[in-house]
Amino acid sequence: MNVQEWHMLGDPIGDGPSYYEHARRLLRRSGSGHPPKDGFPPPDWDAARRPRSPSGPELDGLLGALEDVVADWPPGREELLRLDGPLRDLHLMHERGEVRARVLAREDLPRERLHTLGRWLARTGARIGAVELGLILLGIVGNDDDGETILTLGLLEGPCCCAADALADSQSRPYEALYAMARKRRGWARIDAVKHMRGATVDGHIKDWLVREACEGNFLDVYIADIVAGAGDLAGALAADADDDVLNGAKWILIAMCDREAPTTSILDFPAAETVLTAYARRVLAGPSTLGRLQSLMFVDDFLHSGLAERARWGRHLPAVRGLYRRALSSPFAHQAIEAALTAADPATADRARLLAAYLPEAPGACS
Repeated sequence: MNVQEWHMLGDPIGDGPSYYEHARRLLRRSGSGHPPKDGFPPPDWDAARRPRSPSGPELDGLLGALEDVVADWPPGREELLRLDGPLRDLHLMHERGEVRARVLAREDLPRERLHTLGRWLARTGARIGAVELGLILLGIVGNDDDGETILTLGLLEGPCCCAADALADSQSRPYEALYAMARKRRGWARIDAVKHMRGATVDGHIKDWLVREACEGNFLDVYIADIVAGAGDLAGALAADADDDVLNGAKWILIAMCDREAPTTSILDFPAAETVLTAYARRVLAGPSTLGRLQSLMFVDDFLHSGLAERARWGRHLPAVRGLYRRALSSPFAHQAIEAALTAADPATADRARLLAAYLPEAPGACS
């Protein structure tokens, strides 16, 4: 960044602290590497006035103002205010692809100027639209020097989607940058980061984290479970000497992949589906069992006996996989775990055991 050019852009536009400073302040306070409550509320929070997506004419006006700022360099306060005006009530998350494509199509726009403007907007933007536009520009013309800025903004809920895109597009080691974002955050920021790893070949420590920790047992897992299983090499992890953390991670991954209520039941088309399903059941069958793993077997078994499972690409293996899951659920280890839990002092544990007992008639306590 040319420091002289930076100061030519003047002071931040907008009231209140910037998103970037908001994130940095929260990080300093937390000491945990991630902001509390995902940085909520953001600097521009107004419950009565939420940002909205731009209309077609509004997007045209915004991009026209952007072109004017870059063309007449360095821009004056008036030009910057014309750019800021359309961004006051807007967010660009859903239009980020179109904005990126239209800026890339303008090869006459000087890249150095776009870079300076992008960093300025990202670091000084006090409204989500300005920050998102800055991140989109950094995704186009940014470099490794911008990684800290992008990652810091990616720890906030609002700009995390555009930040993940920018890391993927601007960094020389994009998967390391996305991994740094994903492991520091939960919720949608993690989803946005991991989505960029679809089909990727990642380093061993990233594979290990994906399998063990990326899925957390909530409804968001369905959006990344197949990516985690593929990029994280779940089949390889289960084939190796899988420890408890690997089995616990596999539990959440497979539950999400077999979820019939998800937008896409990803196990149906997953290339290594039969391999991972078989390997997981055999690991659990080898014991000792936990209620959590038995519940995951029950969830997968319920899917395997549904009509949806008949549509799987690996359907010819379905009878064998079904049989394996029934054996795992009826194993001595499973019986012991359910029997012990039925008399647990914790009501929730006893309820989980009764659910398993009712699912399999041969389980202990099912007929009592």
